[in-house]
Amino acid sequence: MLALCFSLFEALFILPSHLRHLPDDEPGNKPSKLARFQKKFADFLTWVGSHIYGPFIDLLLRWRYIVVAIFILVFCLSVKLLNDNFVLQSFEPKIEADTIRLNISLPENVSFERMQQVLSQMNAGQEKLTKYVADLSSDGKGEFIAHHYSRIYGSTIASYLKLVPYDERIIDTDTATNLLTEYIGEIPDAEEIQFKATLNEREPKVAFMVQSNNIDAMTVAVKELKNHLAEYDDVYLVRDSLARGSKEIMFTMKPGAEALGVTLKDISQQVKQAFYGQEVQRLPREGVIPELGFTTLGLREKI
Repeated sequence: MLALCFSLFEALFILPSHLRHLPDDEPGNKPSKLARFQKKFADFLTWVGSHIYGPFIDLLLRWRYIVVAIFILVFCLSVKLLNDNFVLQSFEPKIEADTIRLNISLPENVSFERMQQVLSQMNAGQEKLTKYVADLSSDGKGEFIAHHYSRIYGSTIASYLKLVPYDERIIDTDTATNLLTEYIGEIPDAEEIQFKATLNEREPKVAFMVQSNNIDAMTVAVKELKNHLAEYDDVYLVRDSLARGSKEIMFTMKPGAEALGVTLKDISQQVKQAFYGQEVQRLPREGVIPELGFTTLGLREKI
């Protein structure tokens, strides 16, 4: 109803005023420069439509099957280029975060002393970055890291670097991340190293899969591949997952075992208890919960 009212108001009060001020279309009236330009441009579009665009459309219609095939080919090629990252794409711009998060995952059987060594190596790299930023400033007091916090949980070392406000930073987070990677150095026994310095984008990763029935040959091949990749200037944090695998004991039951009430879960649990021991009871004492258990050393030696 409101739109109809506006339309009626425009048709009854505004449009007649515009029509009254239109120039008379008489033969003696000389067109203005704008009118002459508009007429030339309209004539040019008409000529393009009749001499170029029209014949081109007729040609495409005569060879329509070839045109459709070319369109499908170009479409498949564009999808392939996007999937292979030959054409970079980003739905959102990269937004620098106020923190840099560094997570380093070590093998599960790593010693606590080794984890402390890696933590010290990380702290040393952060100190080098702080010194580098201070040297870039004119007064030698420039800062990039406001404070940092590190912790060890399980076989993972996490470090959180709180950065100074954006307008006080001398370098951007990408440059700082690359420098921090260089200052920390190689960690050969790390299973995974993650740097996160943006809010909405992760760093690109390249992965190769090496498969072989010979573990020794595969180990040599992985080592040669890592050495070759490390020769490139823009490639860093090259690592493999060979240490993640461990030897396994596969259990199979004889026919009729399930009829006796024996399951693979029971067998696996008994073997685990024989190797790691069995928890008997937990006794809370002043905020500490000691675990009481037992294990059979003879069975562990056999396993």
